[in-house]
Amino acid sequence: MKMEYMVPFALFLHLCLGQALAVVVTPENSPAAIVVGQNVTLKPNTPYNITHGAWHFESNLIMFWYPGDYVTISPYENRIFFNESDASLTLTSFQVGDSGKYRCNGLRPRAFNRVLTLSVQVPISNVNMMVSDTNLIEFNDTVTLNCSASGTPLWFQWINGTSVVTASNRVQFNNERNVLTIKPVTRFDTGPFSCNGFNNVSQEHSRSVHLNISSHPTSPAPHPTPSGSVMVRPALALISMVSLQLHFY
Repeated sequence: MKMEYMVPFALFLHLCLGQALAVVVTPENSPAAIVVGQNVTLKPNTPYNITHGAWHFESNLIMFWYPGDYVTISPYENRIFFNESDASLTLTSFQVGDSGKYRCNGLRPRAFNRVLTLSVQVPISNVNMMVSDTNLIEFNDTVTLNCSASGTPLWFQWINGTSVVTASNRVQFNNERNVLTIKPVTRFDTGPFSCNGFNNVSQEHSRSVHLNISSHPTSPAPHPTPSGSVMVRPALALISMVSLQLHFY
């Protein structure tokens, strides 16, 4: 094959494979969540054959077509494959910046309009949790658990054992819900606690953490003095002295 034909053929092969492996988005499953890097076919499900029309992304023109040919607008060259029979449009290698509304406008034989909405998302990874302390005193101490992860968009959920943690007077979240604060801890807060990072295309769990919750320290018990008598608190000693004085009198 001559060199001048190799590049166009490779591009044609790339677009054909991209169309075959593409995720199909129709009005029935729009809005749709797409994994970053995927190929997507936008299928407007036209009720009749559109001979003249255009595709837009938000306010930007992607391409327009007329009988027998179509024209692609920069920067979409080498990224699209258009099927004139059903007005479907395949775009390769979607990125986060490709999230938004895609509009198919039919001009002839009569007006037609269809909007498909896509959210391109990065799978969740590297979910990690840090805890301020694991040895705590009941009704006295506060614990803070902090969760971090990679992915776009990114939401968090906290698990205690097998139950989802919900907010209460003692249990609080920050706005992003990646920080959990329990103030004060009780014996029912031993866990195990874990954090779940998720979006519409994936989820991942952190490691689990157990909390060691002890009862509040009590006052020390009386102990013998070197002479064998029992030490008492000053208030009790004063009462005893007064009692002795009254008895002596």
